Amino acid sequence: MYARRKSKIVKEEYKSLKNGRVKPTSTKDISDSPIGDCELKEAIQQLKNRKSPGEDQIHAEFLKQAGKEARTSIRMWFQQIWETGIVPSLWKKNNVVPVLKTGKDPKSTASYRPFSLTSTMGKSMGRIINTRLNWLPETNNITANEQTGFRIHRSTSEHLAKFSQFIKHALDNKRTLTAEFIDFKSPNDSVWKENLLLKLVRSGIRSNELQWFESFISHRACKVRYGEHYSKYHILQTELP
Repeated sequence: MYARRKSKIVKEEYKSLKNGRVKPTSTKDISDSPIGDCELKEAIQQLKNRKSPGEDQIHAEFLKQAGKEARTSIRMWFQQIWETGIVPSLWKKNNVVPVLKTGKDPKSTASYRPFSLTSTMGKSMGRIINTRLNWLPETNNITANEQTGFRIHRSTSEHLAKFSQFIKHALDNKRTLTAEFIDFKSPNDSVWKENLLLKLVRSGIRSNELQWFESFISHRACKVRYGEHYSKYHILQTELP
């Protein structure tokens, strides 16, 4: 019962903020800007070659070899998706390939590591949107300075350096140092999507970014491929791409 009430409260607050009852942080510079040729080119160049494609069967090499007219058509299509906030359904379908871990029992499902094959086109536009979304927390000081992971020009190695310094300082002063490490099991598989959207809108994300993101994480599905055989599609309730 508590979970239902909490979910209802989150959904109501999200709708309230989404409809503009609370003044958002200004994101006009990125939300109203058309997708540029440079953005598309950089996103495509970041794709890895010789990787299996997703449901749309479009390879990274194809996009990298595409001519000027083809890239213009892709950019215009991306722009239409950006303005409408409607992500193609094929981009939200994953083909999961289980790969047996070394030395594990092939009869146990826990012995396999799942690899998700997603749309290359979806990856390309996702990189563009991710770059734009990173602009907001960095320019409005939303992200805590202590967070170093998933940030441009920052790295978790910063924490290792600080921790090493703490250890040295404790040893030099003959003091006890206590450290606590927390590891979240499969964090991407247990994300509360409604609350994630609420956090985004609380941070000031509106308009195109919010519509695109909401569409991108909603109604996702996957099927398992084992050899030449495929399972039926399964709707994902909590997993993120």
